[in-house]
Amino acid sequence: MNIRTIAFLLFTFLPGIFHAQETPAAKTPCDETKTSRPSIMVIPRVKEGEDIRTIIDKDFNLRAAIAKVQEAFNARDFTTIDLVAKLKAATAQDAFTIDAASDYKTQLLQYANPDIYVETEYLAKPANGLTSTTVILTAHDCVTGNQLGSKQGTKASELNDPAVIVGGIMTNIADPFLNDMQAKFTEMTQDGRQVSLVFKFKDGSVWNETAEVESRDYKELGQVIEEWVAERAVKHNYAAPRSTANAIYYDDVRIPLRDPVTCRNYTSTMFRRDLTALLRSCNITSTPLVNGAQIIMTID
Repeated sequence: MNIRTIAFLLFTFLPGIFHAQETPAAKTPCDETKTSRPSIMVIPRVKEGEDIRTIIDKDFNLRAAIAKVQEAFNARDFTTIDLVAKLKAATAQDAFTIDAASDYKTQLLQYANPDIYVETEYLAKPANGLTSTTVILTAHDCVTGNQLGSKQGTKASELNDPAVIVGGIMTNIADPFLNDMQAKFTEMTQDGRQVSLVFKFKDGSVWNETAEVESRDYKELGQVIEEWVAERAVKHNYAAPRSTANAIYYDDVRIPLRDPVTCRNYTSTMFRRDLTALLRSCNITSTPLVNGAQIIMTID
C-alpha cells in the first residue's frame, strides 16, 4: 500500500471515527425531569376532625409563620403552592364536601396536587421574660403520606413578631431540612413510589386466581397479573403477592413518579387505568377504587 492510499484512507475514515467518539449520547426525554425539584405546599399541622380552613382563619401568627416558611423555600428555588390561594379557590369552586369535615386536609391536597406537603407546627410561649418560639417541619409524600424529612428549630427573643422570629429559625434549619427532603424525593424518583394493589373477586364471580385466561394462552389469571406487575414496576421492584380465597394482595409495588414517555406526573389513578386496560384485554370487567396509594380492583 503506497503513501497516497494510506493518506486517502486516513482523511476519509478518521474524521468519522473522531466524530462518533465526540458526539454525546442522546438524552432521554425525562433526563431533566428526573432531577427536578418537587413542588411543595406548606400547611399547618391539624388534628383529626379539625377544619384546616378554620385553623388558618383564626390564627394570624400561624399564617405569618407559614408564609415565612414558604418564603424560605422560594428563596432556595423550590416551587411552592400557596396555601391561602388554594383554600380560596377550592372554597369558591365547592371542592370541599360537607360530609367530610374530618378530611379537609386530604381534599385540599388532592385539589392542589403538590408533590410534597410540609406540615408546620408553630409554638410560642413566654420563658424567663422572653418569647420562646419553636417551629417543627415535617415533609410528606402527597400520595403515600410517607415521611420524607423532619426538622425542629427554637429561638428565644424579646420580640413578639412571628415573621421575624420564624425567619431567623428558618435561616438555621431550611437548608438541612430541604437537603434531606430532596434526597428522599430523588430516591423515590429513582426507585419508584410505593403503592398497594388489591384484586377482589365478587361472590359468584367466575374469576379467581387460578382461572385460565383464554386470550393469554390459558395462563392463570394470577400469573397474568403478576407478569404485568413485574414488567411495569420500577426496576421490577414489587413484593410477592399473597392470596386468599377471594382476593390477591400486592402490599408493595413501586410505580414511577413520571410517565416515561411524556415525563408528566404519573399517579396511582393513572396506574389504575392501566390495570383496567389489562383486565379488559382479558375480557374481565372490574370496578376500581383509588384511595391515596391503595388501588382496589373489584372483579365481577
